[in-house]
Amino acid sequence: MLLGHEIEFYKNVETTKNLTRLELLESSQMRSNLWKTATVNFAKIQKFSKVAPNIELLVFLKKIYILIF
Repeated sequence: MLLGHEIEFYKNVETTKNLTRLELLESSQMRSNLWKTATVNFAKIQKFSKVAPNIELLVFLKKIYILIF
């Protein structure tokens, strides 16, 4: 037979597990959205590099995107 404080402990563990799953899902979705944004921006940078071929700027921006993502 479980005591009152033991039952409360198990309830808290289950709540923590559910919150953790939710937080993981949210952070995964945020990373996915950031990656999509970075991909779109990177495509814009590549398009810009064809118009104004500043190689140093392009290399610098590529390094930033690689470091962030």
